[in-house]
Amino acid sequence: NVDPERAHQRKIVGRFHSAAAADKQQADYLARAGGELPADLPLTTLFVDASGLKLPNVLREAGLAASTSEANRKIAEKAVRVDGIRIEDRGLTFAPGAEHIFQVGSRRIARVKLAPKPLTP
Repeated sequence: NVDPERAHQRKIVGRFHSAAAADKQQADYLARAGGELPADLPLTTLFVDASGLKLPNVLREAGLAASTSEANRKIAEKAVRVDGIRIEDRGLTFAPGAEHIFQVGSRRIARVKLAPKPLTP
């Protein structure tokens, strides 16, 4: 049973794109409304020193926060999740080689791989 608003949205997407695009959009919407993360998150690679990168810096570098100050505020507000787990430790450090899904609020989400910085000659 689809509510009239969703049916109208599906009709509009189908008119300007395709029926398949409308079906995908509706499935994506229902998944997000149910709390699921998008399945097609692009991978963002950050190059870090061997000592790793602290959570606020990861959020800033991944584009999930405009600054480390904003990242710290979001952590204090309990709005940050890593792999679905709420994180409150601003000092949490992520080592090279790690790959996680970072989420700030309900809409800002990124799949991030931390790679070691290449050695410069």
